[in-house]
Amino acid sequence: MKLVVDTTVIMSALLKDSTTRKLILGKKFSLLSIWFSQTEIKKYESYILKKAGLAQKDYETVFEKIFGNITLFDETEISNDFFEKAFQIMKNIDEKDTPFLALSMQENCSIWSEDTHFKKQKTVKAFSTKDLVKKTGMSESFPEKNEKIIQFGGKLEGEWKNIDSQKFVSSLRDSDKKNETRFKELEKHWK
Repeated sequence: MKLVVDTTVIMSALLKDSTTRKLILGKKFSLLSIWFSQTEIKKYESYILKKAGLAQKDYETVFEKIFGNITLFDETEISNDFFEKAFQIMKNIDEKDTPFLALSMQENCSIWSEDTHFKKQKTVKAFSTKDLVKKTGMSESFPEKNEKIIQFGGKLEGEWKNIDSQKFVSSLRDSDKKNETRFKELEKHWK
Protein backbone atom coordinates (compact mmCIF):
# COMPACT_ATOMS: atom_id res chain seq x y z
CA MET A 1 0.00 0.00 0.00
CA LYS A 2 1.30 3.42 -0.98
CA LEU A 3 0.79 6.33 1.46
CA VAL A 4 1.67 10.01 1.64
CA VAL A 5 2.98 10.67 5.16
CA ASP A 6 2.53 14.11 6.68
CA THR A 7 4.80 15.92 9.13
CA THR A 8 2.81 14.92 12.25
CA VAL A 9 3.50 11.25 11.63
CA ILE A 10 7.18 11.74 10.90
CA MET A 11 7.60 13.94 13.97
CA SER A 12 5.91 11.33 16.13
CA ALA A 13 8.27 8.65 14.84
CA LEU A 14 11.31 10.80 15.61
CA LEU A 15 10.22 11.66 19.13
CA LYS A 16 9.45 8.23 20.47
CA ASP A 17 10.20 4.59 19.72
CA SER A 18 6.54 3.96 19.03
CA THR A 19 4.09 2.10 16.86
CA THR A 20 4.40 4.93 14.36
CA ARG A 21 8.15 4.39 14.08
CA LYS A 22 7.63 0.63 13.77
CA LEU A 23 5.12 1.14 10.95
CA ILE A 24 7.52 3.43 9.07
CA LEU A 25 10.51 1.15 9.52
CA GLY A 26 8.52 -2.06 8.98
CA LYS A 27 8.40 -1.55 5.22
CA LYS A 28 4.81 -2.75 4.94
CA PHE A 29 4.01 0.47 3.10
CA SER A 30 5.54 2.46 0.28
CA LEU A 31 5.82 5.88 1.93
CA LEU A 32 5.97 9.26 0.20
CA SER A 33 6.19 12.81 1.49
CA ILE A 34 7.08 16.27 0.37
CA TRP A 35 10.60 17.60 0.72
CA PHE A 36 9.61 20.41 3.07
CA SER A 37 8.66 17.92 5.78
CA GLN A 38 12.34 17.00 6.15
CA THR A 39 13.42 20.64 5.97
CA GLU A 40 10.90 21.69 8.63
CA ILE A 41 11.84 18.90 10.99
CA LYS A 42 15.53 19.80 10.69
CA LYS A 43 14.68 23.30 11.92
CA TYR A 44 13.48 21.76 15.19
CA GLU A 45 16.37 19.37 15.73
CA SER A 46 17.46 20.81 19.10
CA TYR A 47 13.88 20.76 20.35
CA ILE A 48 13.47 17.12 19.29
CA LEU A 49 16.79 16.13 20.88
CA LYS A 50 15.68 17.63 24.18
CA LYS A 51 12.14 16.22 24.15
CA ALA A 52 13.13 12.77 22.91
CA GLY A 53 16.12 12.54 25.22
CA LEU A 54 18.35 11.41 22.36
CA ALA A 55 22.04 11.99 21.87
CA GLN A 56 22.92 13.74 18.59
CA LYS A 57 24.33 10.54 17.07
CA ASP A 58 21.24 8.52 18.01
CA TYR A 59 18.94 11.21 16.61
CA GLU A 60 20.85 11.26 13.33
CA THR A 61 20.59 7.47 13.08
CA VAL A 62 16.82 7.51 13.69
CA PHE A 63 16.38 10.48 11.31
CA GLU A 64 18.27 8.68 8.52
CA LYS A 65 16.39 5.41 9.06
CA ILE A 66 13.00 7.12 9.00
CA PHE A 67 13.70 9.27 5.95
CA GLY A 68 15.44 6.32 4.31
CA ASN A 69 12.00 4.68 4.18
CA ILE A 70 10.22 7.71 2.71
CA THR A 71 10.49 8.85 -0.89
CA LEU A 72 10.57 12.65 -0.89
CA PHE A 73 9.08 14.79 -3.64
CA ASP A 74 9.95 18.41 -4.22
CA GLU A 75 6.80 20.51 -4.48
CA THR A 76 7.82 21.38 -8.06
CA GLU A 77 7.40 17.68 -8.96
CA ILE A 78 3.70 17.94 -8.20
CA SER A 79 1.62 18.83 -11.23
CA ASN A 80 0.03 22.27 -11.12
CA ASP A 81 -3.33 20.69 -11.96
CA PHE A 82 -3.21 18.47 -8.86
CA PHE A 83 -1.86 21.31 -6.75
CA GLU A 84 -4.68 23.63 -7.86
CA LYS A 85 -7.35 20.96 -7.24
CA ALA A 86 -5.90 20.17 -3.84
CA PHE A 87 -5.75 23.85 -2.93
CA GLN A 88 -9.44 24.27 -3.81
CA ILE A 89 -10.28 21.35 -1.51
CA MET A 90 -7.99 22.36 1.37
CA LYS A 91 -8.31 26.15 1.33
CA ASN A 92 -11.20 26.08 3.81
CA ILE A 93 -9.84 23.15 5.80
CA ASP A 94 -6.08 23.78 6.18
CA GLU A 95 -4.47 25.19 3.06
CA LYS A 96 -0.96 24.47 4.34
CA ASP A 97 -1.66 20.77 3.81
CA THR A 98 -2.31 21.32 0.12
CA PRO A 99 1.01 19.77 -1.01
CA PHE A 100 0.30 16.52 0.88
CA LEU A 101 -3.14 16.18 -0.71
CA ALA A 102 -1.78 17.16 -4.16
CA LEU A 103 0.95 14.52 -3.93
CA SER A 104 -1.59 11.95 -2.79
CA MET A 105 -3.84 12.79 -5.75
CA GLN A 106 -0.94 12.70 -8.21
CA GLU A 107 0.35 9.36 -6.92
CA ASN A 108 -3.18 7.94 -6.58
CA CYS A 109 -2.72 6.91 -2.96
CA SER A 110 -4.00 7.57 0.56
CA ILE A 111 -2.69 9.89 3.28
CA TRP A 112 -1.33 8.90 6.70
CA SER A 113 -1.85 11.71 9.19
CA GLU A 114 -2.91 12.39 12.75
CA ASP A 115 -4.54 15.64 11.61
CA THR A 116 -8.24 14.81 11.64
CA HIS A 117 -8.99 17.59 9.17
CA PHE A 118 -7.73 15.33 6.36
CA LYS A 119 -10.86 13.25 6.93
CA LYS A 120 -12.97 16.32 6.06
CA GLN A 121 -11.93 16.03 2.42
CA LYS A 122 -13.37 13.15 0.40
CA THR A 123 -10.91 13.05 -2.51
CA VAL A 124 -8.46 10.55 -1.02
CA LYS A 125 -8.66 8.16 1.91
CA ALA A 126 -6.97 9.40 5.08
CA PHE A 127 -5.61 6.93 7.65
CA SER A 128 -4.53 7.58 11.22
CA THR A 129 -1.87 5.45 12.88
CA LYS A 130 -4.65 3.66 14.73
CA ASP A 131 -6.34 2.85 11.39
CA LEU A 132 -3.09 1.41 10.00
CA VAL A 133 -2.49 -0.66 13.12
CA LYS A 134 -5.89 -2.26 12.61
CA LYS A 135 -5.18 -2.78 8.92
CA THR A 136 -1.82 -4.48 9.59
CA GLY A 137 -2.99 -6.49 12.60
CA MET A 138 -0.46 -4.90 14.97
CA SER A 139 -1.57 -4.43 18.55
CA GLU A 140 -0.96 -1.24 20.48
CA SER A 141 -2.85 0.90 22.94
CA PHE A 142 -3.87 4.36 21.83
CA PRO A 143 -5.02 7.46 23.72
CA GLU A 144 -8.69 8.24 23.99
CA LYS A 145 -10.09 10.78 21.52
CA ASN A 146 -9.65 13.73 23.87
CA GLU A 147 -6.05 12.90 24.80
CA LYS A 148 -3.08 14.33 22.95
CA ILE A 149 -1.83 12.04 20.19
CA ILE A 150 1.88 12.87 20.13
CA GLN A 151 3.60 12.04 23.38
CA PHE A 152 7.17 13.20 23.63
CA GLY A 153 9.26 10.51 25.26
CA GLY A 154 12.04 12.73 26.61
CA LYS A 155 12.30 12.85 30.39
CA LEU A 156 12.01 16.33 31.84
CA GLU A 157 12.36 16.60 35.61
CA GLY A 158 11.60 12.89 35.90
CA GLU A 159 8.18 13.08 34.23
CA TRP A 160 6.83 12.21 30.81
CA LYS A 161 5.54 15.35 29.17
CA ASN A 162 2.81 15.85 26.58
CA ILE A 163 2.41 18.83 24.30
CA ASP A 164 -0.41 19.88 22.05
CA SER A 165 0.53 18.29 18.71
CA GLN A 166 -1.77 20.59 16.72
CA LYS A 167 -0.01 23.72 18.01
CA PHE A 168 3.43 22.22 17.43
CA VAL A 169 2.69 21.08 13.89
CA SER A 170 1.03 24.41 13.15
CA SER A 171 4.25 26.15 14.15
CA LEU A 172 6.15 23.89 11.75
CA ARG A 173 3.88 24.81 8.88
CA ASP A 174 3.83 28.51 9.67
CA SER A 175 7.51 28.77 8.85
CA ASP A 176 7.24 27.27 5.38
CA LYS A 177 7.84 30.27 3.14
CA LYS A 178 8.15 28.31 -0.10
CA ASN A 179 4.61 26.97 0.01
CA GLU A 180 3.27 30.21 1.47
CA THR A 181 4.36 31.97 -1.72
CA ARG A 182 2.79 29.27 -3.86
CA PHE A 183 -0.51 29.52 -1.96
CA LYS A 184 -0.59 33.28 -2.53
CA GLU A 185 0.07 32.80 -6.25
CA LEU A 186 -2.76 30.30 -6.47
CA GLU A 187 -5.13 32.61 -4.61
CA LYS A 188 -4.36 35.40 -7.10
CA HIS A 189 -4.92 32.97 -9.96
CA TRP A 190 -8.47 32.15 -8.78
CA LYS A 191 -9.57 35.71 -7.96
